[in-house]
Amino acid sequence: MKKFDKHRKKILPNILVTNIRSIGQKLEELFCVIRNNNNVHIACITETWLNDNTPSDSLYMDGYSFYRCDRKDGRRGGGIVCYVTVVRILISSFCQNLKVKLLSLCGCFFAGNVCYV
Repeated sequence: MKKFDKHRKKILPNILVTNIRSIGQKLEELFCVIRNNNNVHIACITETWLNDNTPSDSLYMDGYSFYRCDRKDGRRGGGIVCYVTVVRILISSFCQNLKVKLLSLCGCFFAGNVCYV
């Protein structure tokens, strides 16, 4: 049995998961929460209600990569955006696993940072 090393610090990412119910008017507030208040490493935002009319450039946040998956069946609502900090290398494997999970959940594929159904 290994002895517990109380001096060893485990680095776990801070993850924010929220249902935003339309991201449009709430984007700046969301950015403030992610960047300033909680030191969030990964943010998974559901019910973004984004569509092809929303350019990806408007979702850019300095210091984060993002992945979006919009609803493509014509119905209102749905969609997700995930922001991942680009500062911590440790999170890159977690991010890859997250991308795989999104692929299996959405049934979509990624081209750059945009997820297509």
